[in-house]
Amino acid sequence: MSETRLARPRRIIAIAAVAAALLALPMGAAPAFAAQPVPVAKYVALGDSYGAGQGAGAPLDSCLRTTLGYASQIGAVPRFNLLRLPACSGATIDQVSARQLGYVNQGTTLVTITAGANDLNIGGVYAACAPDETSVACQQAIAAATAAIQTVGPKMAGLIGAVHARSARATIVVTGYPEPFAAGAAAADPLAAVVNAASDALDAQLAGAVLAEATTGVPAVFVPISFGAHAIGGADVPWIGGDPTDPVTFFHPNVLGYAAYRDAILGVLP
Repeated sequence: MSETRLARPRRIIAIAAVAAALLALPMGAAPAFAAQPVPVAKYVALGDSYGAGQGAGAPLDSCLRTTLGYASQIGAVPRFNLLRLPACSGATIDQVSARQLGYVNQGTTLVTITAGANDLNIGGVYAACAPDETSVACQQAIAAATAAIQTVGPKMAGLIGAVHARSARATIVVTGYPEPFAAGAAAADPLAAVVNAASDALDAQLAGAVLAEATTGVPAVFVPISFGAHAIGGADVPWIGGDPTDPVTFFHPNVLGYAAYRDAILGVLP
């Protein structure tokens, strides 16, 4: 008998064994195949002191970047590669556009932006009003912030569009800012209530800018942030600096606060 005739029964037996194994699987089950690897996101973090991670440890440079801000925490997740962290303390939206946008290129697939608070100078409002809420300096600071709020939305929309123009495939995540003061603290202190209201108004402008760009097909999403009882004066462990004599940490998240940012951002990504 030839070699070919000998091999044929063996092949039939092997095929029958495979079929029997498949039939033995539970209903709806399927043989396991190797999962497709998740692409690594090429990540660039733009923005102000919140984007830089100010308040989460010892500053590394004049931009007050730290190794434990939300961008660095996201970069520690295996499927993200933090390529650049140009975010810098004090940056306005215009300064992000002028000084940081160049770090985004066609290879970038994720961009986060936290900016706008410096356009309103919310910290400056608190500093001007804390000594005397009836002072001329306080009223001028509030008036300047009120006038500036209307410019935030168009500026952020322009920045989002510019990022998209540099990398059409990048997902753009714009974060909001938490109310610095817990609800109880804001109810007891008119100045705290003013600061919280300014943060809310800022977030509304940022969210509106994202929505306007998203409706044109830009892959942009707004992520609101809330610290709840972890805000200044809250009942839980603080996630934000509450000592006005420490300008580095005051009104800035600590490591736990930036972890909340990290989780909120990761929650909107595939």
